[in-house]
Amino acid sequence: MLFSSFSFLFFLPPAIAILAIARYLGQPAFLIAMILVSLFFYGWFRADYVLILIGSALVNYSLAAGLERWPDSRIFAAGVIFNVGLLAVFKYLDFLIGNAASLFREPWPLPHIVLPLALSFITFEQISFLSDVKSKRVQRSQFIKYLAFVTFFPKLIAGPIIRYRELLPQLSDIRLVAPERVFTGLCLFCFGLFKKTIFADNLALLVDPAVAKLGSGLVDRSDAVAMLLAYSLQIFFDFSAYSEMALGIAWMLGVQLPVNFLSPYKASSLIEFWRRWHITLSSFLRDYVYIPLGGSRGGQSRTFANLLIVMLVGGIWHGAAWTFVVWGGLHGVALVLNHIWRQFGLPKQIHPAALRIGGWLLTGIVVLLGWVLFRSPDFAVAAKWLQSIAHRHAGAVRALSSEQRWLIEGLYVWVLVMPNIPTIFRIEADRDHVDWTRPAGIPPVSLWMASAAALALAASIIFMTRGAHHAFIYFQF
Repeated sequence: MLFSSFSFLFFLPPAIAILAIARYLGQPAFLIAMILVSLFFYGWFRADYVLILIGSALVNYSLAAGLERWPDSRIFAAGVIFNVGLLAVFKYLDFLIGNAASLFREPWPLPHIVLPLALSFITFEQISFLSDVKSKRVQRSQFIKYLAFVTFFPKLIAGPIIRYRELLPQLSDIRLVAPERVFTGLCLFCFGLFKKTIFADNLALLVDPAVAKLGSGLVDRSDAVAMLLAYSLQIFFDFSAYSEMALGIAWMLGVQLPVNFLSPYKASSLIEFWRRWHITLSSFLRDYVYIPLGGSRGGQSRTFANLLIVMLVGGIWHGAAWTFVVWGGLHGVALVLNHIWRQFGLPKQIHPAALRIGGWLLTGIVVLLGWVLFRSPDFAVAAKWLQSIAHRHAGAVRALSSEQRWLIEGLYVWVLVMPNIPTIFRIEADRDHVDWTRPAGIPPVSLWMASAAALALAASIIFMTRGAHHAFIYFQF
């Protein structure tokens, strides 16, 4: 069930009403209602995969019980193997068999197993749960609370990635949600829906046919650049819209989720970019991969190796293809160079403004070139895309009109100056300094903001009636 679908718009009001009524009946009733509503939402896509979701939660909860009794690294390792193994079967089996078939030159058939929605996100959340139980940062509590955490539908499909210790206190609080908080969440949801239906889905109508043309040859240089800007906008609007819609839905339910985007294309370094883009993924990789590997404690070469490993993990997590691995490696190398520059090569004589502008330009080039690998179905298409950008070629086909190119370029400039939506609502964007034990303060929602949200909802519904909406990009991950 897509957040940007009519089925979800019909699902959301009764879901909020059911959960509001359940609060009156006590915490057990509220948790059961949350689980049932969330499983209905998840099962809308494929009902039989609900069993996988519940079974995975049962296994991880049982392993956590063992870790509380015996905080043995072998139990934790078994949990990691189970979660990664489950992900490997559903997400990477075709990739592994296909590569093995190519290596041994055997025509092995591919199983083509349908990937359960949210499995990549759930895998990271359950690994973080086991790690926190092992280190005694959290107690596993009752299974009903853990299952409510795993299935909590606003963040279930595509994040943000939240930790058990952050959500548990909020699921235990069954006080009625203030009307102002519900209204604020509704405004957030409407703005996110607008970004998805008006911007992301319409950009997809430009990007997808243009990239398809690369399968048969090179495209015009200006079109190739515009395609790259368009995709960078599409993935930003698509994923930030989902995150903000999830944030708004959670607010309507009295729960605070972490902000996942903070104007990433304004970053003046790649280090800063990853503090602004998919913030919860960056935090997970830092806390549960980078630091356990040794972080920056083992000397410079070890630190750089850890950075590369982390980004390669992030790359393969995004998709079962070598293009994602190389994309992660590109960002890993760029991060290492960024750290070297900060440590050894930051000239004192360069004016701060010039340094920031130069850093922003260089960061933008790296990020944009990375999106070529991220979007291309294979290296052949990526190579044609890069060739089209690098040189003008006789016989290159046109992929976009001049009006479309101007629209894309203008929209990109607008994104660089527009404020971050959660910032407008004064929602804390730094997860390391959020007090997760209490809800955020309710920001004032003015009349103009309410009117803008109503117009955004109306415009979104009009575009949704055209039937041109697309699944969120991160659903495939």
